[in-house]
Amino acid sequence: MLLRAAAEYAALKIYAPVLEVVAHKYVLHDLGKDKNSQWSFHWHEHHKKPRKNGMLDDDYFGPLLSDSPAMKEIKALGVLAIAHLALFPIFPVFALGAVGHAIQYYVKHYKCHTDVEYAFDHMPHHVKHHVVDQNANWGVTSDIVDRIIGTATKVDPEEWARLREFYTKRSNAARPRIEAAAAERQAEYDKKLKDSLENITERLYSFLPEALKSA
Repeated sequence: MLLRAAAEYAALKIYAPVLEVVAHKYVLHDLGKDKNSQWSFHWHEHHKKPRKNGMLDDDYFGPLLSDSPAMKEIKALGVLAIAHLALFPIFPVFALGAVGHAIQYYVKHYKCHTDVEYAFDHMPHHVKHHVVDQNANWGVTSDIVDRIIGTATKVDPEEWARLREFYTKRSNAARPRIEAAAAERQAEYDKKLKDSLENITERLYSFLPEALKSA
């Protein structure tokens, strides 16, 4: 039993980073460069913002709107998680681990694009993907596959320090604008939610018998 669980876990540790690289390169980039593709949000929206805003992506700030790249990312990860859960009766450790990896992927990617210090400290390979070479460094949670297949970009320490200083300044300059816009979107979202709830309440009230309305 323990040996089987260990084998499933080991298979997941190989499978998950490989899937990241394959999906990132061949789906999000190769297919995503076509503006008519359902994956176009990644290349045409997500890739522009971190370079402009010092690794920050405003879609990760404020409410997650239904058509935002961040929400599309959540939906894609959700579909993958559900698909892997189908394996639970046969490979429970692998299936649950795949779901856990999907959650970890989103959390780390979210942190990377809302906190420039976290990005440079904990996900330098993903920073390189955005600001050094957008056609390399395909792994998001890990760069192990990139190091094996030769797509991990090397940057000398002096250049890395320069990049960190440059994008930290850019992030600090962009953050007030991004947070202000996020606050406006949140206020608009809250108003729409309030109006919707009031509308539902009024409709439900209209179905009550007159005796109960006057009680």
